[in-house]
Amino acid sequence: MIPQYGISLVLLTAGDQSALFLLYDALLSVLVPAVDEAAREEAKTTGFDGSFASPASTCAGASGGVACTNATFKLDADSLVLTSLSRNGSDILKAFATIWAVTVGSFIPPLDNLPLRVFPTEIPGTPARLADGRSVVLEDWRLWWGVSIEGDTELPVKGHQSSDCLLWAFADWLYYAGEPIDRVVFVRDAATGAVLGVEVPFLRSGFLARG
Repeated sequence: MIPQYGISLVLLTAGDQSALFLLYDALLSVLVPAVDEAAREEAKTTGFDGSFASPASTCAGASGGVACTNATFKLDADSLVLTSLSRNGSDILKAFATIWAVTVGSFIPPLDNLPLRVFPTEIPGTPARLADGRSVVLEDWRLWWGVSIEGDTELPVKGHQSSDCLLWAFADWLYYAGEPIDRVVFVRDAATGAVLGVEVPFLRSGFLARG
């Protein structure tokens, strides 16, 4: 069973049981890459991959004529990544790295040049309506750095925890303006599931429309 993809595989065999393991490996080697590619294509067509910005009408007078808040999400080889986030021209991702290093730096390696990955919480979305009356669902996601934990040791089985995702331990660790700084909310059309925009609650960004 692979809950992340919403699939399961049942393999029934008769005769020589050694065939079970050979078929199992063969099917997984074909099925999982195909499902992963389908999921990536769905993420792109749904609209998770792309740029979002505050509506120009809400950013009158912003310094330099830039939008109040800009965010860009990209799919890399592993997952969805928040590649840029700015507020009135200030680089929020750079500030993220500094804040995390000061608060949890003893637990994690340096964050310089590491991807800031975006994970779904799988919490049921909250129904809402946009200003134009369109029905939407607000879907919670969380941010976590793509850290790799490694230590210099002569103990056996070194490296087993090198790819641990520590998000479960640090989710909602830091707050600003009453909101966790690792929370983003995708705004999806209630009927089609298409991503219409995104919100960054701790910045009080409001609705950021697709670019």
